[in-house]
Amino acid sequence: MKTDITNIAIRTEKVYDDFFTDRLLEPVIVETRYHGTVTIPAGFLTDFASSPRWAWILVPKRGIYDLATLVHDYLYREKIGTRKLADLEQYYLMKELGAALWQINGIYIAVRLAGQKRWKELSK
Repeated sequence: MKTDITNIAIRTEKVYDDFFTDRLLEPVIVETRYHGTVTIPAGFLTDFASSPRWAWILVPKRGIYDLATLVHDYLYREKIGTRKLADLEQYYLMKELGAALWQINGIYIAVRLAGQKRWKELSK
């Protein structure tokens, strides 16, 4: 039986030299559509939804979709699978978490359009 991802707790602390970054305090384990079981280790750094400040009114950095953006950050940073699959993983996790369809589509379009730069940066 698949785990109910809406009950997965994400415990973090702020990284005080960077207002936008959180450190994971304990591992997060999630069953995903394309990558199987993903274990994000304690200590992993995330900024959750990587969106410009002007967009926060529509898509706040934190929300019902935190688990999806955390998994997406991890897949990007660790280069697990392809960029497209990481983006799709986030899309389907957001749906499963109950995010609004306009948020799901908006974030998906944003990562497809702007994510290539970040993917390449992380390859260096």
